[in-house]
Amino acid sequence: TFDNLLDSTFVCGALMKNLESMEFRHLTWFIKYTIIPLVKNCPSGLWPTWIDMLLKPVFHYCDYTLYSSWCHLLYKNTVQVPDNFGDISISKEEADELGMDLIFKLTREVSNLLAAMALPKLNGGIAHEHTSTMHKATTSEDLEKSKYCTSKGVGSRR
Repeated sequence: TFDNLLDSTFVCGALMKNLESMEFRHLTWFIKYTIIPLVKNCPSGLWPTWIDMLLKPVFHYCDYTLYSSWCHLLYKNTVQVPDNFGDISISKEEADELGMDLIFKLTREVSNLLAAMALPKLNGGIAHEHTSTMHKATTSEDLEKSKYCTSKGVGSRR
């Protein structure tokens, strides 16, 4: 009934429509309360039409935003998140603390999504069947990111 009642193109399009304008807290909730339950409950035959269609834009956007936020935090010691905290009376330290909390929470939810995809008890091992459709070849952009992080000494103390 999952496939008979819902049109994957329509539903996925509606879910992804405003993805790139989501703040971190909304993206975290979206992954936690929408994407992960869909991954856990999607019938195996529908993974190519549903899950692949949902995960590609989510991972692309998370890669872009988290990479930028983590680089700012690690290399410039500044917090950069697309969230509006609303209360301008909070100090810079409080805003940075809220921003770091949002980065950590989104990173955790992306990790939980990857765990949901990887555990056979949650998805019947379906992720392994579809890794070829989800896997992308290493691009020059990925190589540049790797070189940048290596040159900046990721994980090393200065």
